[in-house]
Amino acid sequence: MSFRSINPVTSFNGPNHPHYRRQFFWVNEGEHYSTALFAGKEVIARMNSDGSTYGLTYLDMKHPLDFPSLDEAKLAAHDFTKAVLVHMIKKIGFSEEDKNDPALSRL
Repeated sequence: MSFRSINPVTSFNGPNHPHYRRQFFWVNEGEHYSTALFAGKEVIARMNSDGSTYGLTYLDMKHPLDFPSLDEAKLAAHDFTKAVLVHMIKKIGFSEEDKNDPALSRL
């Protein structure tokens, strides 16, 4: 069975499901802390412990660089979250059938 033949369904329906909530919309949780949903999961942009730079976390992974401002961290979130998801796909691996899939050949 290839991943292409699987059609996932939501585990529950209703407005509280993370995929039905507004995506990519930043909510300021304080002066130095913001959150947004990317693919239904929370990304966090917040001040680091040094008090002068900002970091990004998504799915328990941290961006390797620090940012000079909260806004710059937010701007990097789209590319960072995509990188996290691709990294996770690579960790899972591919079946022999999947390796011939053109969409996965670039990974």
